[in-house]
Amino acid sequence: MSEMSREAFSNVYLQSAVLQAMLMVMAADEVLADPEITALQDLFRAMTNEELSTDMVREEATRRNQGRQLADLAPPLDDEQRQMVLWAACWMAVADDQVQKAEVSVLSEVAAALGLGEADVKTQLDRVGAA
Repeated sequence: MSEMSREAFSNVYLQSAVLQAMLMVMAADEVLADPEITALQDLFRAMTNEELSTDMVREEATRRNQGRQLADLAPPLDDEQRQMVLWAACWMAVADDQVQKAEVSVLSEVAAALGLGEADVKTQLDRVGAA
């Protein structure tokens, strides 16, 4: 989270969108890896100074269809905030050191829900160090 400050994530809509996007990517390959859970918990803590339990993360990642909710959260966000959400989703995709095809597909869905395109996905994947 070195590129992003807590102040940058202070908007509650932005926090919700980041959490939704990260959960979508985490659940994409149907494997909830410990490094992904830890990455989500770390970023959420850095954004909000609050903790998420491992059980809550697992439950939320497996029970919800976040795509529709993400689209509902996107309108109040400006372009920079939408890019931040996509950055967080891409960061989640590389959390286990492997970007799966299913995760790339979900990243495209996240981008579309945010009104962003494939070029934005590529840019954010490059920012987080995806090969």
